[in-house]
Amino acid sequence: MIKILKSLKKVPLFVPLMKPYSINIYDADGDVSKNWYIRWFFRNPDTARLERQVNIKLGCNRIKDKEKRYAYLNRLCNFLSNG
Repeated sequence: MIKILKSLKKVPLFVPLMKPYSINIYDADGDVSKNWYIRWFFRNPDTARLERQVNIKLGCNRIKDKEKRYAYLNRLCNFLSNG
C-alpha cells in the first residue's frame, strides 16, 4: 500500500492541454500604409515550445480600406484555425 501511495505522488493530477498553435493579426496599430500580416506560432513536439513561423500576408496589403483589411485577415485566421 505504501509503494502505491509513493508512486502516486510522482504522477501529476492535472496535465494542462496546450494548443498546438497560436495565430494573431499584426495590424501596425491600424496604419494602412504599413504592412499587415498574420503572425503564427506552431508548437514543436520535441521541446513543447511555440516556434514562430513565416508571416502570412496573401495580398492583404493591397486592400486600402482598414475595415475590409481586418475582415479579410479575420476570415483568413478563421480558415487557418478551423481548417
